[in-house]
Amino acid sequence: MLTGDKEILDLVSDSAVFVLIATLGGWVKFVMEGSWKFTRLVAILSGAAFSGFLAYMALWDMNISAAWMSAITGIAGSSGGTVLDHMQRMLVDYLAKKFGVRKTTDEQDIS
Repeated sequence: MLTGDKEILDLVSDSAVFVLIATLGGWVKFVMEGSWKFTRLVAILSGAAFSGFLAYMALWDMNISAAWMSAITGIAGSSGGTVLDHMQRMLVDYLAKKFGVRKTTDEQDIS
């Protein structure tokens, strides 16, 4: 549980290696796509870093090994925006269950 500014700063500094691994996953995706545009590179690396950081935050309190954390954040970075979409859906579902809110027809998953 985060209880103050120092803990948050420690968490951010601890996540740096995993965010770099996620960014490396984004670089791999960029190279595999073969689209050598600078704006595309920035977009992919930004999404990868953010996805990796969110994955690290989600896994932070689960007491898993650094190797598994590296693998998961790397995959999150490579997946980029796709992971963000799934994380958003999971968060909405979690909050809906926690607060007893039912989704409207427009918000229901069709998959």
